Amino acid sequence: MNLLLVVFLVFLPAFETTNRTACLPEVSIREFVKFWEKYEEEWSRCQGGQCLEEDKRSRNGSKCDIQEIKLQVETTLNNFKDEMRQLVLNLTNQFQHSIEKEEKKLTCLQKYKQDVVTLGNGKSYHFSTVLKNWYQAKDYCVEKGMRLASPKTQEELNILHGKIRDIEDGNFWLSASDVGRKGIEFRWLDGEVVPISSSLWAKESKQPDHFGDGHEACAFISKYTESNKLLDHECRTTSVAGSICEAVDCV
Repeated sequence: MNLLLVVFLVFLPAFETTNRTACLPEVSIREFVKFWEKYEEEWSRCQGGQCLEEDKRSRNGSKCDIQEIKLQVETTLNNFKDEMRQLVLNLTNQFQHSIEKEEKKLTCLQKYKQDVVTLGNGKSYHFSTVLKNWYQAKDYCVEKGMRLASPKTQEELNILHGKIRDIEDGNFWLSASDVGRKGIEFRWLDGEVVPISSSLWAKESKQPDHFGDGHEACAFISKYTESNKLLDHECRTTSVAGSICEAVDCV
């Protein structure tokens, strides 16, 4: 049984859903094999694109010759080759993208060296215990090629809290603030709103409690709280917290 027949048998179910299959017998695979073998000898006598004899079997009132069957098989085989080429191209591109991403991450971590630790969420952070106000903390992260961290989920807050429990000084600024929107709303540095009703705030401490008191308020976390939640304080207070910088290009 030649390769063309094998391909045809594999794709026979697909043929039955197309309009080009009117000439094919609507039979089982076993019967179709017999049908095909019957015409293999006839196929060898086809010359110049014309068959000496045509298939007298009819379906839906039409007649089909060997050339029509051959055309269907060749068309499907060509389509299959095109799909396989595209599949290989897609897989190659995905593999190359994965390699480039890992190389970029490695280069980034080498740049920050021991200053950066990668946590359970796959993101890389730098923790500074030097007390600063929020503006100084934000500038400090920028100078290191990073930005203040933006833990937008409780899972990320849990991960950061787990890390700062091992650090002597336990308060750290994050990127959320109402700077530029004083008393209106908190936003992360990328502009995403952090509603004051969000479950990320430490409601047991009535947070945020500096919001709307006439000063700009900024978010921080502390290892001394009962829950792994956001707290807020006046942004210009120097003695509140250190900084958590996020190495966004290492993700």
